[in-house]
Amino acid sequence: MKKFLIIFCFALSILYSQEENRSQSIELPDFVITGKESITLPKIQKSSPDFIPLLSKDFFTPEYPNEDQTKVDLPKVETEVLNIGNYSQTTHALLRFSAGLETWPLGEFFYNDWSGNFSYNAHLFGKNELEYVDKAGLSLAGADIGAKYFVDHSSDFLPGLEIGFNGNYFYESFNFYGSATPKINRITNNGFAGLDFNYVSDPFTNFGINFSNSYYQQKDDEIDENIFGTNAYFKLRISDFDFKIEGNFKNQTISALNQNFGNQYYYSSMATLGFKLYDILNLKGGIYLSESEGNTFFAPVAYGSLKFNKSISLYGEFAPNTEFKTLRDFRNLNRYYQLNNFVNLFIENKFNLKAAAKFEYEKYFEISGGVGYINSDNNFYFEDNLQNGFFTIHPEDIEKSYAFINLLFRKGPFGQFYGEIKLQNVSGQNDKYLPYSSTLESQMNYSYDFIGGFGLKLGLLYFGEAYTNYDNTEKIPQSLDFNLSMYYELFRNFNLTLAFENLLNDKYYYFRNYEAKPFDVLAGFEFRW
Repeated sequence: MKKFLIIFCFALSILYSQEENRSQSIELPDFVITGKESITLPKIQKSSPDFIPLLSKDFFTPEYPNEDQTKVDLPKVETEVLNIGNYSQTTHALLRFSAGLETWPLGEFFYNDWSGNFSYNAHLFGKNELEYVDKAGLSLAGADIGAKYFVDHSSDFLPGLEIGFNGNYFYESFNFYGSATPKINRITNNGFAGLDFNYVSDPFTNFGINFSNSYYQQKDDEIDENIFGTNAYFKLRISDFDFKIEGNFKNQTISALNQNFGNQYYYSSMATLGFKLYDILNLKGGIYLSESEGNTFFAPVAYGSLKFNKSISLYGEFAPNTEFKTLRDFRNLNRYYQLNNFVNLFIENKFNLKAAAKFEYEKYFEISGGVGYINSDNNFYFEDNLQNGFFTIHPEDIEKSYAFINLLFRKGPFGQFYGEIKLQNVSGQNDKYLPYSSTLESQMNYSYDFIGGFGLKLGLLYFGEAYTNYDNTEKIPQSLDFNLSMYYELFRNFNLTLAFENLLNDKYYYFRNYEAKPFDVLAGFEFRW
């Protein structure tokens, strides 16, 4: 209850400070590359009327401009492209470096540039987390690159064509420090490359195709995963009607010592026909088809939105679908999982119903909330049945009901605030709560830039207590992770930074026996040029 009151007070104080926020204009993010040429940048805006999927994971929650990755996989608002022209060039690169009590060092480097219709970017990062408990250290490093080429709409050849390339590599090394044998070390290598073609010649016809290849290696199990994928779409708009067809294909290849898993494939497709009545009503309906290794899934889909006025909108969808989870996905959900009989899972979300409402005032703030229900076959959870700290995958038919509320106050004279509170019930076939599924989760972020070159960011992350086993007899406690970071502009384009992580020094756990990092202080700098 004490931790919940902290969440409530934090939100209340921030909301109170936002009341005069309405009179200010929207500002650009603090790291934006601009120049004489007109370029495209993502900007949080009102939702686009092209709303498939309306209540997708990415619809309601905006991407809060914080460089730290949160521990909750929260939704993000869909962005729309904003053309910005004739700004003086400010910066091409950003270097960050810091070190602290439990982290030594932490660094990243960004670089963006463009020439005519060609733009490119690069990102390097690395982190070394010290052993706050025996064998709890973590080392990771990686790189991202990307490039895009745009063909002018006035060109005689393929006007409106956009070609994009992106790739990344990620390395990490850690120990099973909460297990019976904490000296066991896991090293993973992750790679990805993608090539995109999007053609938008006019407002009525769009189509595109993407090719990608991802690689994942898990050295302790001597297993490699390679996934080739492609997806494509075609969209046609005639008057108040639009037609869209899209498809996705993946092929998984596994190489393992003394084991033969063969190749596994997956594809999904959806076709919809939509109708739009002015800017008030949007309706779409269609079919969804998916298959993996002879298992076929077919379902109708329906979407709708109703806009009462500039401020109030209602949304709803019935969208059964499938998911194809692979080794990389298992690792992303639980780095301490142990390979058993599953290298992939074909999840069937047979019933997926969502409804939501949104209230927004101009571009200053918005409040949204909704409810949903999902019934899944062949889903899964993690559990260390032997209580040895090695988590295996357990397939399970799952029911999930949830409700959420999001609050966003965009940047103004009293800062910027985003908060989400989510209630959920995730249970298996025997009405048992699934392990590590908290009933209450919350995330809140606030930032403020003071006069004189000083700024701060506050972050709060809360998880309610969760069961650690399927029988619901053991729990890990609730957790409250409160962070504070500050910067001071020492001189132009050079900031000194100071960050306090887990400021309350709350002792909480990622999984049973896997204690999270305690209080940490990191000092460093940011340099732009």
